[in-house]
Amino acid sequence: MIPGVDQGLKGMCVGETRIVNIPPHLGYGETGTDTIPGNSTLKFEYKLVRSYPQFSIDTISKEKPCMEAAGIGSDVGIDYSAHYKIMEPGKTKNWTILDSTFERDQYWGPFKLEPEGNYVTGLYKGMLGMCIGEMREVVVPPQEGYGWKGQDDYVPAHATLFFTIQLIHLKKPTFRVEVLKKAPSLCPARVVLDSTVKLHYSVYVMGGNWHKSTKPELIDSSAGKGAWSFVYNYDTDLVRGLRKGIFRMCIGEKRRIIMPPEMAWSQGLTDYVRPDAHIIFLVEVESVEGGIQEEEVLPAPGLQDTGFDPDL
Repeated sequence: MIPGVDQGLKGMCVGETRIVNIPPHLGYGETGTDTIPGNSTLKFEYKLVRSYPQFSIDTISKEKPCMEAAGIGSDVGIDYSAHYKIMEPGKTKNWTILDSTFERDQYWGPFKLEPEGNYVTGLYKGMLGMCIGEMREVVVPPQEGYGWKGQDDYVPAHATLFFTIQLIHLKKPTFRVEVLKKAPSLCPARVVLDSTVKLHYSVYVMGGNWHKSTKPELIDSSAGKGAWSFVYNYDTDLVRGLRKGIFRMCIGEKRRIIMPPEMAWSQGLTDYVRPDAHIIFLVEVESVEGGIQEEEVLPAPGLQDTGFDPDL
């Protein structure tokens, strides 16, 4: 789409009609096209007949710090509620419930979490990286739900799905954090949002598209380079598994962080990591500036207490 159309359609509601006038610099510029002369001002009329939200995941609660999480191949069980809504003129504006295990004594599972499982793609994506007790809300557009045709006698065409899910059962976690060296009895500072961290690390890789070895191979280390210094926030380039694994670490603590491809470099990284490889980080915190100081070692609070979610 030309920039003028992108700008002109923002914020439209289903059923709304707009006239969009677009100057040349937001249209086809000085050159134009085969059918539109250069320096043309454009006028479009649009009516929005359907609208689909983006796929989204929101963590609404976590019961405790996450040291293990579900991934491809994990055995999981969930409580869930499922709703749908059609976002078209004249269609119902309320969510229609499909099913809910929260009202029954039996959760759904256990089952293997995998891309080709007996559930819609959006629900599969919504379960990746979940911790025991964690609750999420997942919005699933039609293309990652039941498609543009729906499913007879169950979900109508063009339906957007809304799931509330809670992980009840987890075996074979693919993300795991192991404490190799405990924090001192009096922790001087822990890693939190916007703290400056100095970290010693070693990075190992296992498996991947062109190498099936399950023996960890060292690919990078801070040895001889000095500690890696960075600001711990959303702007710093950290893979999800590392961001999650070092949250609330204390000065002097050492951890092993084992992460699946989807929490690291799933597509690989040129001259560094091959695609679909599992990653192991060995990390030790040298210093934390701007971290939380504690008089004694306390369990890390739930992420909802901090306003920061290292899953993002």
